[in-house]
Amino acid sequence: MTALDDLNIVRYGSGPTKVISYHGWGADHRKSFKYVIEKLPEHVSFWGVDLPGCGRSPRPSVFNYPEVASILTQSFDDIVGDGETATLLGACSGAYHGLEIARQRPDKVDKLVMVDSMAYFPWFLGVLLAPGVGTLLFEGVFSSQRGRKAIQKVLEATGVANAFDVMESFGRIDLGAAYRYLEFYDEMGTVDQYMTVNTPTTLLWGTHTWKVVLESVKMWRATLPNFTEVQVEGVGHLINQEAPEVVVEALLDATGESARDAARQVAAALHR
Repeated sequence: MTALDDLNIVRYGSGPTKVISYHGWGADHRKSFKYVIEKLPEHVSFWGVDLPGCGRSPRPSVFNYPEVASILTQSFDDIVGDGETATLLGACSGAYHGLEIARQRPDKVDKLVMVDSMAYFPWFLGVLLAPGVGTLLFEGVFSSQRGRKAIQKVLEATGVANAFDVMESFGRIDLGAAYRYLEFYDEMGTVDQYMTVNTPTTLLWGTHTWKVVLESVKMWRATLPNFTEVQVEGVGHLINQEAPEVVVEALLDATGESARDAARQVAAALHR
């Protein structure tokens, strides 16, 4: 289904409970949420959004963050009618899009689940935006199969990615659009802008993830007034792929307790 002419959205399931998803950087909705979709119960309708310029969504004619935010809010309004609500799911940087919609449509968002989301723009991505050399470095690494494999090996060695290939999608995406999103995230400012978002928010974070995410947990905790967190032990950045059952429980659970139970089961299985 296409909610807008310039945005690709695919609906999975026909249940009354609506979940709308926003994928992370360098991905599309299938790359980020394939395993989550497979585990959803029948009463859920899952709406997979390809962000503007990503997946099957073309770049907008005006490609800046206010326009992207406007397109995503319009698509949300297309999906969630008057008197209805939805749960939002954001993986990594996708959480920012969920937060923006929760800020603009507080009465229509009943919950936000953020998956391993950074609260500030990390230095290792900032290097790619350095004048002159940043673009060359980005193109040299991300447009090269050898460069992508080298980064993947580092991620696997540190436990951030484990057996899932983070870099695979960069071989088939619009790299220019991906670079533009880096610029957006660098320009967005601090998380203090979301202090007024009172939507119940659950942050899932893996103990083997990036250091920037681990440092971000306390920042999210201090910023969002209606906040809970679920630690997923032994899992890296890709909780959607490594522990999709925890994501599903977080989407459906008001307190986070069933998500914590699922996380404990994942940890027990990893330690067998």
